[in-house]
Amino acid sequence: MGRANKVSLRSPLTRDWYEVKVSFKKDGEEEAKEIGTYTRGVTPNYHSPLTLPANKGEISLELKDYRGNVSEVKIKYDEAYKEELIKLKAEYSKIAYNRANARILYDNEDLDNILDELKDKLTQSELVINTLKRNEEKVTSLVKELKDIYAKLHKNEKVVNYNFKLIMDEYAYINFVLKVEKGTVLAPSSKENQTYSYTLEKGKEV
Repeated sequence: MGRANKVSLRSPLTRDWYEVKVSFKKDGEEEAKEIGTYTRGVTPNYHSPLTLPANKGEISLELKDYRGNVSEVKIKYDEAYKEELIKLKAEYSKIAYNRANARILYDNEDLDNILDELKDKLTQSELVINTLKRNEEKVTSLVKELKDIYAKLHKNEKVVNYNFKLIMDEYAYINFVLKVEKGTVLAPSSKENQTYSYTLEKGKEV
């Protein structure tokens, strides 16, 4: 599965309902699996996003009120149409939320403004991605807007990629930090198996 499918309980646990059990049945399967049971005033952060096991299926909500009455709601869940937006959000977040690295990758004079614009659209995308209400028009619009903002970025032609492989004993611990000019700590673009990957600009001291 490419990414975690997330939804939020924004309204069930209100004045009328004090407990909700969430189950999910994957498309093509016969039985639903319980995701969790959440109680108002007991379960911390019950409105935080829940992770579902697939991007298509059926959500079941078993709602219990303060008198012990139980109701059930079934919701068809199909988030496949959001996949492009989800991928763009993951890709562009690495740019928008790592400005030190973005200043190396791109040389636009108005880079901060572009990154602010990108962050704003990513925030809107997060809300749409985590909302169950189907809104293909909004998803299509956000995909276009994100691509248009990204197209404004001008790549720095002096950029080079470096990989630093740490060779050490199995239980040894090393805190590896790379600093650019003025002492700014540069976050690695990726870190895997003790290999740190960085994007740097030729001629800059580290």
